[in-house]
Amino acid sequence: MKEKLVFVVESPFSQRDWSRFAIDYLSTQFEVAILDITGLVDRDFWYRNKVLQISNPLIHSFERVDDLLAHLEQVAPVAMIMNLGLHSYRRQLINYSRKNKIVTAEFQLGAIPGDTSVISFGSKIRLFCSRPKKTMQALKLRVERIRYSNMSPTLFFRGGQAAIARSPLKETRVIDVHSLDYELVRELKDRLPWESSISSQQYVVYIDQDLGFHPDFARNEVKPPVTPEVFYPALCDFFSNLAKHTGLEVIVAPHPRSDRTRTMKLFPNTTVSDTPTAELIRNSRAVLTHYSTAVSFAIMFEKPVVQIVTSELLNSTQMKFVAAYSQALGSDPLNIDDFTQFQDFEERFINYDQERYEQYFHLYISAGQDQFRHSWEIVAAEIRKEIESLS
Repeated sequence: MKEKLVFVVESPFSQRDWSRFAIDYLSTQFEVAILDITGLVDRDFWYRNKVLQISNPLIHSFERVDDLLAHLEQVAPVAMIMNLGLHSYRRQLINYSRKNKIVTAEFQLGAIPGDTSVISFGSKIRLFCSRPKKTMQALKLRVERIRYSNMSPTLFFRGGQAAIARSPLKETRVIDVHSLDYELVRELKDRLPWESSISSQQYVVYIDQDLGFHPDFARNEVKPPVTPEVFYPALCDFFSNLAKHTGLEVIVAPHPRSDRTRTMKLFPNTTVSDTPTAELIRNSRAVLTHYSTAVSFAIMFEKPVVQIVTSELLNSTQMKFVAAYSQALGSDPLNIDDFTQFQDFEERFINYDQERYEQYFHLYISAGQDQFRHSWEIVAAEIRKEIESLS
């Protein structure tokens, strides 16, 4: 009989989550159940977004703590993978696991430049004046980090040296695996022939982040960093001029959570592709981005990356991420509001810093030496090893 493993999450579990967290594979190794506690952590968010959750008998949603604990008693798992923030429910689950000798595991498989950026004192004052509620939430989180400092999981899996744990890892065994993007690229290389030369590619990819409408801004009560009526026309003008002067078409890779119909209206004269972003980048000449986790695809496929910004974005709260990506890639962001030197653009599409790309790979994509096993194979094996050590 398989050991029982529960996967605890705090967002509606989508088909994309099912795939990227390899539930099908984990189900071959354990008897898996997914426990969704979104209704406990953020009830309003749950009622607005529960439609995103796929219907599957392995997924169970909870809005009452007593129901969650009763379900755990019934299932009696030997291992628990948690994808949670810092809050009282996380503490209850850690305490429950320790009491019942359950192996706990957390992971960070998608760290990005800017995750550890320090906000200046002046910026903190401006932030408090403009968004006092948000600032108080940040202070509360800082206090919670102290309160939960002894709530270390048994195992922490990191996809890159820059991965961040949600709590101190005082009693935790840290294990190197790979980022989710690494696994996507490996699967793509295995499935399709790969031509590494970029000389014959006749398009560049723009990684859309849905900056004017991304749902995370509303959930976190943060104003979008750009004004759609200004930002998207500026992008369209830039893409048009770029194609005119270089002969390279721009193809938009839409954000996976964006409204496709709206995105197509925002880019009326530009192709909005339904091809997976990794595959688009794999066959492109170069990549245009502001800051995005999808930069990992460009690093792994060795494609030049050109950072583009607007004056409005440079003066927004997201500037720390723009600056962090600029430092990681070793290039200066290009302000499209006042850029006219398209005749010199070709050089940007053929050059990249090999040393910086290698450093980016180890920091944000994969720090481990085991490049052949899938991340979730490593996760399953290490959890099983920990279970056996407790028996």
